[in-house]
Amino acid sequence: MKSHIKRFFILTSLLLVVGCAYYNTFFNAKLNYREAVKAQKNSKSTSRISGKIKQKYQKAIEKSWKLIKIYGDSNKYADDALLLIGKSYYQLHEYVKAERTLTQFLQKYLRSEHIPEAKLWLARTYIAEDRKDDALDILNSLLAEKLPNRLAAEAFYILGELYYEQEDYPNAIKFLEKCVHITRDDGMKGDALYMMGESYYNLEDYDNSMASFLKLSKLDIPPIREYEAKAKVVESLIELKRYDEAETILKKMLRSQRFKKQYSLIETRLANLYEIQGQTDFARDYYYEIIKKYPRSEGASLCYYYLGQLYEFEYGNLDSAKAYYDKVKNLKSQEEVAKEAREKAKLLAEYLKIRNQIRKDRHDIFKLEHGDSSLTDSMEVAGDSVAVDSSQQEELTSLNNSLNLQQEKASANSNNVTLPQPVGNLKTPVKGKKLSKTDSLKKAQLKIKKKIKKVAINRSPEQVRKSFKRNSFGLGEFFLLKYQNYDSAAHAYKKFIRLFDNDSVLTPKAYYALYFIYHDLKNDSLKADSLKRLIIQRYPETVYGKKLRGIVEIKTPEEQVSQYRTLYDNAEDLMDQQKYKQAIALFQKIASQDSGSVWAQKSRYAIAYIYEHYLKDVDNAVKAYTQVIREYPESKFALIAKKKVAPPPPEPKAQTEEQGEAISKNKKEPKSEEQPTKSRSLQTGPKRRSTSQPLIKKKTSKDSISEPPFRKAGTKERPEPEESIHK
Repeated sequence: MKSHIKRFFILTSLLLVVGCAYYNTFFNAKLNYREAVKAQKNSKSTSRISGKIKQKYQKAIEKSWKLIKIYGDSNKYADDALLLIGKSYYQLHEYVKAERTLTQFLQKYLRSEHIPEAKLWLARTYIAEDRKDDALDILNSLLAEKLPNRLAAEAFYILGELYYEQEDYPNAIKFLEKCVHITRDDGMKGDALYMMGESYYNLEDYDNSMASFLKLSKLDIPPIREYEAKAKVVESLIELKRYDEAETILKKMLRSQRFKKQYSLIETRLANLYEIQGQTDFARDYYYEIIKKYPRSEGASLCYYYLGQLYEFEYGNLDSAKAYYDKVKNLKSQEEVAKEAREKAKLLAEYLKIRNQIRKDRHDIFKLEHGDSSLTDSMEVAGDSVAVDSSQQEELTSLNNSLNLQQEKASANSNNVTLPQPVGNLKTPVKGKKLSKTDSLKKAQLKIKKKIKKVAINRSPEQVRKSFKRNSFGLGEFFLLKYQNYDSAAHAYKKFIRLFDNDSVLTPKAYYALYFIYHDLKNDSLKADSLKRLIIQRYPETVYGKKLRGIVEIKTPEEQVSQYRTLYDNAEDLMDQQKYKQAIALFQKIASQDSGSVWAQKSRYAIAYIYEHYLKDVDNAVKAYTQVIREYPESKFALIAKKKVAPPPPEPKAQTEEQGEAISKNKKEPKSEEQPTKSRSLQTGPKRRSTSQPLIKKKTSKDSISEPPFRKAGTKERPEPEESIHK
């Protein structure tokens, strides 16, 4: 009897231990999941998941699988564990795994109480996979059943979210209102109210938008969510031009410790509010103050973005605008702003490259025409041509003019005339010593001369003029097609026409671009008709003249860009099909018809590449590479081509037996201190390349300048040769 009782207690104890063990395993899995969800809601970024949050979701998955594997898929918590795995995969944005797990759950646990919840998560997964019809079928079937309020509220929320993403804001508001009405979960209610506020805002119903966000701010929600709601209220007030109310809310938020982590963003919005009201300079100074006060913060990054916009659109200083856009970093909560800043910086970098090259071309032309004697004696260098920075040159010229003017006045007047006292940062004159304006100008002139760096001109006059013409035309294309500033584009094209009125290829193209601007973009029929008559009269046999006479159809400048890109892709397809002759013909067509574009450069290089690597025609390859160098001397393809056509290094001379003995003898004998030693290169000559060394080098980070023209999506990048093709 006692033994039976003892066995019973032992068995009961074992069952309790086992039960507690697998319950603890599942409890820890649920705990990790809840902590991850909470951390994700408090995170600044909703699209990116931090490493710590990912780890928690992965732990929830691991512990749930552990429970199923050890204790079987029919234990008490097996269905809970499998559902938790599906939810975790969804939160990790691993939607294929989430769908597979949730489908497996619905097929296996037909009597589980969690079936409605699993269907809701499967509907979410379908929405994420862009299978919205499947999601709607599940949600409508669920709402036809009698669901607990918690699950019904979630179904209404998912439907509202689905319609919101489809920009069907009235239906989104309808279902979100139902969710708010029946849910007791402040988190879900807050999310629904936030989406409702956004929907009303997008419908320009700013009063109802503010009402939704104000309701949200009264719930028990995290500080970051409350901050976002109040920020949206401020945006609505700004749209309604109720600036004083918006300013009051922002200043009140700055006095609350609850929003301490968002102080930099709040002050940035306040500075932006002043800018909106026209207080541009005050706002600019406030941005600088915020950057200094909150370095490396999101607010500072946003200030850099607003400064970039100020300098781009208000001050027209694109150098400074690009510099500020480059500093926009660490904007996790506003990733679209950071992306726009990167795109702006890239776009402005392209403009600055063209502009700086035009300036260099101008100065090189000036130097080649006038020589060093046109500048001051102190800048003369025997045998060298120099170019100077444009701003320094302009300042120096201005000072020279002022100095000459003062000297003319002094020589014209024999009477002593008191000159005005110098202003600015000039030192106060020493007592008893007279400082004239002429002296101050001379000192400033000498100071500028010291700053000027001498740069040798290593291009021929023809190369410089071709570069100037190509970049001057490219500036108009940049403004028209990429920056889409049509006034600047028109100005650039007019300037090009004044400078290169006799060019038979680009000048009619510039006239036609002007016609396109006035006819299609600015709707100025008077100017458009005048340009049309001019093109027909002066260039009747060009493609543009024929187009305007109704003889031939041509593309607009915007369509031409995509046209030549398409032709380039077609030529690459021909290469892949080993139809090299046809590919060359198509590349030549691009290069001749659109000579000023990057596709022409790529095409010229591609022709040479085909001759060298596929047709093994060295003579034609050399000719093609030479043409790249001649037509596009400043391009990255010209740098590669120069290496390709460069003559091979001289072979080392064969040594006679006497020379060999002399060299070995010299190695043994100690060197005299008075005898100078020859360098290694003088003793052995240039090092000969091993015959086993491949002709084509693998591309390394050091060779990044040699970007291949072949960049077609989905195709393997071709190797970029840099060595000479001479054998």
